[in-house]
Amino acid sequence: MRRAFVLGWSLVGLGTGVASSAEYPRAYVSERQVWIQRSASEVAFQATHGCAVQSTPAVSPDRTRIAYGVACVGNDQQITALNLVVLDWSGKEVGRCAPLRMKTLASTCTQAEEPEWIDDGHIAVVCEYNPSVEDELVVDARTGEIVKEYTGLWFTWSPDHKTVAYVGFIVHFAPPSAQNYCLLLNGRTIYTRDCSNEVKEDKSGSFGNIHTFGYPLAWSRDGDKIAFVEEVFDWAFDPAPNETGSGKSSHERYYLVIACADQPTRGYRLQRSEYSSNPALSWISPSQIKLGGKIYDLAKNKPELIP
Repeated sequence: MRRAFVLGWSLVGLGTGVASSAEYPRAYVSERQVWIQRSASEVAFQATHGCAVQSTPAVSPDRTRIAYGVACVGNDQQITALNLVVLDWSGKEVGRCAPLRMKTLASTCTQAEEPEWIDDGHIAVVCEYNPSVEDELVVDARTGEIVKEYTGLWFTWSPDHKTVAYVGFIVHFAPPSAQNYCLLLNGRTIYTRDCSNEVKEDKSGSFGNIHTFGYPLAWSRDGDKIAFVEEVFDWAFDPAPNETGSGKSSHERYYLVIACADQPTRGYRLQRSEYSSNPALSWISPSQIKLGGKIYDLAKNKPELIP
């Protein structure tokens, strides 16, 4: 999860001139305008003179351009829709997406996370819609065209930036029976079953095998697999009258989950004490994962089927 923007794009460091890179050429934001310094021997120059820049400039992988977000304040003192702008190192504008628009959600983007280059020709921007759902827009850096759009949460690109993993939207403030998580890769559901946040009620009035993932989603170094933790549980509403929609969970199970695009998802059982909804999770080798302070060797442990 990249840093969230405040009032559009994040203003963290924008008044103090924090550089986007220690290398040259480099770009930074001061007084909400972009400044460029092309070498250590050159003086930085102001490259923009308009509406407030709302993000730290992101440098393209080939280091030939920078991308940043910009928005103006209208007469009603409201921030206008965000624009994504691309400059070369001379300060010339060479691309713009104006405005950033979420087609799937039928809304313009007014709040987003930091832009991220996924290759030399494309930039990804996560537009925030509400706590339940976001849109990942992939923008052509030259034409400004939005070429791909994904809807969900927790967008996490693989190391080679060819695959984005994310979870389907989650209805916040809904009962657990309507908060079943699923994992998608480039728009394709990988786990669990069909991507629906609704779990069907059984004959006993219980909702079985609700899946709740923990953040983050951690890609293996080769970009072949993704790891995360999850809790699987059952849920039943309290007996009527139940005006508050209260209920109780039961049969809680915890897993370290390994998923990939072309193989069945594997689960490694965890103890309750080993589970966290926001764990420190990382790959240390193709078969070893560090979770909290413990190392899990996937080659030495037998996976289980996850219900």
